[in-house]
Amino acid sequence: MIHVSTRVPCWLVLSASLLLLAEGVASAEEVKPRSKNWLEVLRKPITLEKGIEPNTPLRDALEFLADRYHVTIVVDSQAFDTDLGMKEIESTSVRLPRLNGVRLGAILRLLLDQVNASYLVRPDYIEVTTPARVWQAVRVEGERQRLPLVHAVFERLPLQTALEEVADLTGFNVVVDTRSGERALAKVSATLRNVPVDTAVRLLADLADLQAVLLDNTLYVTTKENARTWEAARETKRQPEPKAAGEAAK
Repeated sequence: MIHVSTRVPCWLVLSASLLLLAEGVASAEEVKPRSKNWLEVLRKPITLEKGIEPNTPLRDALEFLADRYHVTIVVDSQAFDTDLGMKEIESTSVRLPRLNGVRLGAILRLLLDQVNASYLVRPDYIEVTTPARVWQAVRVEGERQRLPLVHAVFERLPLQTALEEVADLTGFNVVVDTRSGERALAKVSATLRNVPVDTAVRLLADLADLQAVLLDNTLYVTTKENARTWEAARETKRQPEPKAAGEAAK
């Protein structure tokens, strides 16, 4: 079922239909989860037996996911018109092959990548918008690398387990130094919404008194002393090489 927001007329609200249980109608909490539940839904592996057929409008694909998995998806169509000149983003065609055991969050990314879109997790819904609006909301500015976002809840998980989940959720490499000892097993708790993966890993590492260093496409979690060594070596590498005497005289 499609609803158009009266507060934001340009947004297309794709509302999940009520889930009917054997005992009756599901409670309001089950139909419309709060923020932590959104994160759990996005992490849930699902199967699309028939995929999404070619030339399916984005509107229909999102409505299918919303109805089937009981989520609320809001498309900020005005953002696409303003930022990208796309007046009918919800009519843009998408497709997906048959998928088995793929997280709902990953399926959303596969769909939205086809139309140059991304999403943010809000307390009451999932917002589909332009990449520029995502990074504006995340407050990533300047030349900082645009890394995958983490949407997850960790409740007293061993650090290494939480970091493995971050790696699985984002496809980003996370390596834990075996010399970290028991700190890698320290229990950590965090609710992360729309957090760049490097920030997420640094926060989780800090909870265990460790530190993360970004090396190319890998986040290396190690002791703070070793992290300082890596940072110093990287800073030295960034320094321009001294010119030869002959070149300096030119």
